[in-house]
Amino acid sequence: MLHKKVQIVIIDCSRKGPKALLLKTNQKRGEFWQNVTGSVEPGETFFQGAQRELLEETGIKSDKFYDLDLQFTFKDQYGKEVEEQVYVALLEKTPTEILLDANEHIDYKWKQLETITKDDFKFSSNFEALVRAWARIK
Repeated sequence: MLHKKVQIVIIDCSRKGPKALLLKTNQKRGEFWQNVTGSVEPGETFFQGAQRELLEETGIKSDKFYDLDLQFTFKDQYGKEVEEQVYVALLEKTPTEILLDANEHIDYKWKQLETITKDDFKFSSNFEALVRAWARIK
């Protein structure tokens, strides 16, 4: 059975030069930087799952939330077939607080888009998603 997941790139357009929010996974998950990711729950659409994951993992709600028309298929660490849909959340005001779920993430950082490289992420799909999101806002 295909496992449905979402990935959300968060871009703050309110600061000097757009910045992306990167989250660092906890030790159990490997301590690497990533975009928001998560599973779609039964009965949810990809879009609904993406909005829920954004709120659960960061405390952020965004009215400017778009499907990037980008999908990845892969096998996860347990050998399950995964389909991942990618979204972007654009922020016009910098959140005063990022509410991390300690079961998933231990740190976050805002980073200028033009300084982010593939090396900032463990998985190339995270960088590809960021590039697509940046192209959307240019």
